[in-house]
Amino acid sequence: MDKHGLILGLDMEDKRTQIAFFHEQSGKVSPINDDDGKAVFDNRVSLNEILSDKSSDALAELVDKMLNEAMIRTESENIEKVCIVIHRYTEENRRIFKEALKILGLNREQYILAGEEEAFAYYTYDIPEAVLYGTRLLNYTEYGIESTTLRTVFYKGYNVIGNEIRVLNDKDICAVASGELDISVVEDKIADFFKSFEKEQRVSSIYLTGPGFDRDNISENIVKSLNGRGVRIFAGQNLFVKGACIMATSCILPAYNPFSKSGSIKNMNTPIGKNSVYGTVLACKNRTTVSIALSVLRENEKENIEIVSLGKNTDSQETSFECILTDRNAMQIYITPIGKTPRRVVIDLSEFPVRENKTTRVRVSLSFKNEDMCTFSISDLGFGDIFKSSGKTVTRTFDFNIEENAETSMPCSVLLTNGIRSETGFSLAETGVRIHSAEELCYYIYCNIFLMQRTFFNSELLEFIANDLKLKDLADKLYRQIKNGASLNFILLSLFKLVDYYSEEDIKKIEPVLDSMETADPRLRLYSIAKAFISNNMFGRAVPILNNLTKEQNDPTLPISFIPDVYNALGIAYANLFMYRQAAECFEESYKNSRDDTLIHKIIISRLLSDTKSDQDISPVEYEQIKNMLADFDNLSRININNLSDKGNTLISELKREYKKKTTI
Repeated sequence: MDKHGLILGLDMEDKRTQIAFFHEQSGKVSPINDDDGKAVFDNRVSLNEILSDKSSDALAELVDKMLNEAMIRTESENIEKVCIVIHRYTEENRRIFKEALKILGLNREQYILAGEEEAFAYYTYDIPEAVLYGTRLLNYTEYGIESTTLRTVFYKGYNVIGNEIRVLNDKDICAVASGELDISVVEDKIADFFKSFEKEQRVSSIYLTGPGFDRDNISENIVKSLNGRGVRIFAGQNLFVKGACIMATSCILPAYNPFSKSGSIKNMNTPIGKNSVYGTVLACKNRTTVSIALSVLRENEKENIEIVSLGKNTDSQETSFECILTDRNAMQIYITPIGKTPRRVVIDLSEFPVRENKTTRVRVSLSFKNEDMCTFSISDLGFGDIFKSSGKTVTRTFDFNIEENAETSMPCSVLLTNGIRSETGFSLAETGVRIHSAEELCYYIYCNIFLMQRTFFNSELLEFIANDLKLKDLADKLYRQIKNGASLNFILLSLFKLVDYYSEEDIKKIEPVLDSMETADPRLRLYSIAKAFISNNMFGRAVPILNNLTKEQNDPTLPISFIPDVYNALGIAYANLFMYRQAAECFEESYKNSRDDTLIHKIIISRLLSDTKSDQDISPVEYEQIKNMLADFDNLSRININNLSDKGNTLISELKREYKKKTTI
C-alpha cells in the first residue's frame, strides 16, 4: 500500500476528462480507465458551459464525480494532491475552479491549477533524451494550432527553460477541431506552418495533441513537414494528464521533480567551463521569472523573506498574510528578475491613518494576472479595538517587463506577526478592552503596566492564547511560571521577550518600572492606575481613585507636581463625564499650584460648557476666542448628526454602550 494519499492529475476538456494517478510502489504514472476500459470519462455537462455560466456549484459537482471515480478505482481513502489542467488559464476560470474546490472541502495545499505549457513541460522533461536540443508541443484545439517550443539555456548560473509561442488560428483551421471541416481541407496550411520552423534551431522531439490531431487525422504530408531533420514525433491525447500527475507528485516527492537538483534531471545542459549552477528554472507560460522578498524585522534584526519564488506556478504563489507596519506607513520589497540585481521598491501607504509605532496591522494579498504581472493589495486592519480599521486598501500592480526608476524613499521593514488574529477576541476584565492578537496583548500591558496583577493571567486568558491565537507553547510557559511562583515582573518580561513585538530597547525602558512596581509609593501606583483607566475611557473608575489622592495635599514625600497632576487628571475625567463645573474647579486647582498655561483653555471651555464663571484672572479675549470655537464646533456637530439621521438607532445604541463604559464605577 502507498504511504501517501492519492496523487492525481486531471485533464478536464469540454466533453471529457482524463485522470492519471501516481503508483508509489512502481514509481509510475498510470491512467485511470472507465468501465469500458477507456482512459476517458464523459462529462455529464459541458465544462465550457459551466465556465461560461460561472457556476462554481456545477463545476464542484463535475470535479467531485471525477475525484470519486479516482478513489473508487484505485481503492484509495483520501486525496493528498491533485493537479488540474485548465486549458483556458484565465483569472476568471481559476477563480471558479478555486471556489468549486473550496465547496468540495479541498484546502489550498491539496491542489494545483496548471496551464497546458506547464503540464507539457513536466511530461516531456521527465524523459531526458527527448529534450536534448529542446522540445515542441503542437496543440490543435478549437482556437487553432498553438506551437510551444521549450528550450534550455544557461543564464548567469541558472539552467532556464523558456518558451517560444506561435499560433495558426484562421477560421478554417479552427473549424477542423470543432468537427465542422475535414483536416484535408487545411492540410497544406498546416504543412506550411510546420515548414516555417525549419529555419529555427532544431528540437529533439515534437508532440502533437488536441482534438484536431487525432491519430487518424495526421496525414503523411503533415508528418513529412515535421520530420525534415530526423526529429522524433509523438502523437497522443494523454500528455497533459500525465504531466499534471508528475507535477502533483513532485510536490509530495521531490525526487520525482524533473526540475529540481534532487530530481531525475540534475543541472542539465551545463555549458563547458561553467562550474556554478544554481538550479533549473522552468520559466514557461504561467511560471514566475522573478523572485520577490519582503523586508521584515525578526527578533530585532532586519532580513528579507521570500514571498514569491523564481520559476514557480503563479497560481500556487497567490497568497495572503498579515504583518505590522513599524516606523512609518510603508512596506519595502525587493524584486529580483532571474540573474539580475534586486530592485528595491517602497510601497507607499500614506492613505492609512497615522498611528503609534507598530499599531497598524495590515493584510497583504498577492495575485497574478499572468507570469509578468503581480498585484499587491494591502488592507488596513487597524489594531483590534485599540485602533479601529479605516477600511482602506492600497493596490499596486507591478509589470516585471517594465524597468521602473530606483526608489529613493527611506528603507523600512514590517514586523511579522506571532500566532494568528482572533476574530472574536478576548475581553480584559480590568478595562473591557478586547484584544485579538499577541501583539495587542503586549501593547495593552506595556501601556497599562500599573493595572497588572498576578491575577491578570487567569485561566481564561491562557486558554485564549493557546487555542484562539494558536500559541500553545507561549501559554504553557506562562502557566509554568505562574505555577512556580515567579514574580509578576519576571512573567511580564518573559512575555515581552517571547512575543517578537517590542525591541530590546523598548524592554530596557520598562524594566525599571517593572522592578519598582512592588516597592514604589502605593499612591504613585494608584495615580498610574487612574491614568490607565482614563486612557481606556473608563472615567467613572478613575474619579474615586483621584478624589482620594487629592487628600495628600501636605505630604512632602510626594513630588511637587503630584497634586497638580492629580487635579488635572480628575478634571479630564469629570469633563468626559459631562460634569463641566467640577472639571473647571479641578483645572483651576491644578493651575493654582502649577501655573501651567495649557490649563487656561481647559478652564475656559469647562466654564463655558457649565455656564459658570471662573475666579481666575483670564483675558476676555481668550474667552471670546474659545466661545467662537465652541459655536463652530456645535454647528459642525449638528450637521454630522443630520447626516447620520438614517442610522440613528445604531448611533444611539453605540453612544449608550460608550456612556455606560465611561460612567461605570
